Amino acid sequence: MSGGVAAKGRPAHRPSRRQDIVEAATRLFAELAYDDVTTGQIAEVASMTPAAVYYHFASKDQILVECVRGFAADFISLARRLGALDEPLNTFITELVAAVRDHRRSAKVFFIGSAGVSLIAENHRREVRSELGELFAEVARRERPEIGAAEAAVVGVGLVSLLEVSVVAMLATDDAFTAIGARRMSGVVVALARHLVGSE
Repeated sequence: MSGGVAAKGRPAHRPSRRQDIVEAATRLFAELAYDDVTTGQIAEVASMTPAAVYYHFASKDQILVECVRGFAADFISLARRLGALDEPLNTFITELVAAVRDHRRSAKVFFIGSAGVSLIAENHRREVRSELGELFAEVARRERPEIGAAEAAVVGVGLVSLLEVSVVAMLATDDAFTAIGARRMSGVVVALARHLVGSE
């Protein structure tokens, strides 16, 4: 399949073409290691020419950053909404895990495929961890009003780590996840989260 033929009559500058590139790259980065993906492959999956891809993005790294940035923005937006609704810890955790499951490719690129690949992508990942930690600390203080700010902050960091390890296991379908399955895994994560907060 020739990218030039598929792209004929579709101008490179259309705003929707940028999103087509991000979606194609997300698909590839979720299936292959970053170094194994070429800009030519991204162009082919997006039904574009490599030149059209370069019209929108200067490099493959820039495309990866855009994939990570998009998921990070959506994930944090969901976490903020849950925080604003004063959702209990179990709902907070299960909704975030469900969002990862529902957006598996994007989540896999964010949590696994981009790890250690790009400094800018790492900054996005760090910002998400930091804000999630603050939101989890707020949830912890709602669940246990007697704990102080310092303890809540430590609990928030612990909950972020628990969430990240759990979703990576789910996305990588590692042995631990395969052995217990999605539903039971979610229950175990919630139980561990409640234990960390001390709200059992």
